[in-house]
Amino acid sequence: MQLAPSRVVSVLVLACLLVPLSISALAEEPTSGHPWLTDFDQALKQAGEQNKLVIVYFSGSDWCRPCMKLKSTILETEQFESYAVDKYVLVQLDFPVKKENQLAPELKRQNEALAEKYNHTGAFPLLVVLKPDGSVVGELSGYNRESVDEYISNLTTLASGK
Repeated sequence: MQLAPSRVVSVLVLACLLVPLSISALAEEPTSGHPWLTDFDQALKQAGEQNKLVIVYFSGSDWCRPCMKLKSTILETEQFESYAVDKYVLVQLDFPVKKENQLAPELKRQNEALAEKYNHTGAFPLLVVLKPDGSVVGELSGYNRESVDEYISNLTTLASGK
């Protein structure tokens, strides 16, 4: 059975449209195997189910230079992700100031309420380590240009309660 020339053209056009879309969808998939959640309650629930601690990262993603630096040089590295995947559930609480980066109102309310509870001093960046019940284990404040190894060592000491 032969296809009419107009059918062949239609099939080719469709294929030409779908292939780039498929490639684009694959490229947009997160490369991280350990995503940062934004839903705090979900993170606590997941931590309880998986017997993990929670890292809450207070960030000013579009105005806080130390936050940006900590994220790019430590938190987004393969080394940190490999370390964290079996030990922590990660939550980012962002506080952007630029109009185009504003959060949904419910997420903004959640983050502000959690800042009142866990970030009394308004420190940025701040990592707070929590138990699945929401109680504080400890915190790491600021970014002091430490290496990934040093940061992981500090976090490990903090999480172990030493």
